Amino acid sequence: ANIESANDYTVRGGYNNHYLGAYQMSKAALQDVGIDYDEEQEKFLADPKMQDEAFERFTEQNHDYLKSKSEKYSKMDLNEQLGILGYAHNQGRGGALKYLETGKSKTDGFGTDAQKYIDEVKKALG
Repeated sequence: ANIESANDYTVRGGYNNHYLGAYQMSKAALQDVGIDYDEEQEKFLADPKMQDEAFERFTEQNHDYLKSKSEKYSKMDLNEQLGILGYAHNQGRGGALKYLETGKSKTDGFGTDAQKYIDEVKKALG
């Protein structure tokens, strides 16, 4: 949330302000966790608990996907997995899988290297 929005739960951002809240979740990410982007935007932006729960569910989905697709990810310790989940938040679960396979980091549409997400998670965990 710090990278995405400076912890601002009310912010819209990204391309055409398409991303919502503290975690800058996209329409697809919100749909993945059962939130109707078109009907629930204002409710979502006004409810930090709803955002935290949505982010948690989305991260769990990314974890389950990566665990099922990558032996390397499955063998990592929890802190390493959390770093990869940070990467997945920026590049998607498919992007995180490709990173695990190649070790090559990608940048998002704003030029942010997704390695930053891994580094920030590691730093936060000490």
